[in-house]
Amino acid sequence: MRKMLASDSRWSFALPDSPNLLAYVDDTGFDKLAIRGDHAMVFAGDGLLVEKWKQWFTQPTLDFDNFPPVEREIDGLLEPEPVLISLIRTVSCEILYETEDFLAYGESATFAGSGASFAKSCYAENGCCKTAVATAGKHDPATGGETKFIELSTRHHNLSQVSVTLRDATQAFMERGIVMDITTKEETAFRELVGTIASFDAGKARLSAPIGKSGHRWTESEKGKLFAALQDMKRYEELQPLTTS
Repeated sequence: MRKMLASDSRWSFALPDSPNLLAYVDDTGFDKLAIRGDHAMVFAGDGLLVEKWKQWFTQPTLDFDNFPPVEREIDGLLEPEPVLISLIRTVSCEILYETEDFLAYGESATFAGSGASFAKSCYAENGCCKTAVATAGKHDPATGGETKFIELSTRHHNLSQVSVTLRDATQAFMERGIVMDITTKEETAFRELVGTIASFDAGKARLSAPIGKSGHRWTESEKGKLFAALQDMKRYEELQPLTTS
């Protein structure tokens, strides 16, 4: 069995005042996976926080004096979506850190995000993480698009070869985004609806990869464990030359 990381490529958000409507865009190149040398990260949650962590993680030299935030505030209130992170050492397939909201299937696999339970059930039957992601997309409205992956033993992957920002992904949504009624599953091009959604503000289109659990807050213990895992990565890189992915 090949060991790998996999995720979907859908970014989404609930339309204001319309909780039954999910706005989304697929295949933007703004991936939920990132790789640097012998380490990789998997993300879920707030798109802006994911972007900050991806930018930090993929810099040639990591700034251990300035970590990105794991939560953010707007008008003094914490946003409902933090960021969830998993840090993996590819050469040993060792999970250096994962937030407590990940679901585990024994010691074989872990899952996160709104489609986690569906992916876990599928994996239990077929043992393939790419199939599990695709199956989750059949049941969870916030999961979809191309399945992205990183093969841990070879570091072979299908991640975007160009730098794609959250702004790029948001622009892609404005141009070709879809609005789904999660009750009826009816889909409509966002551009056809934007004039009829009076409360919509393009500046507040905060794309996310929903974590599937409301109210998650990072504890000091979690932050400490993440910091320790990042220090482990730092020591590793001091001993091993950073290889090109």
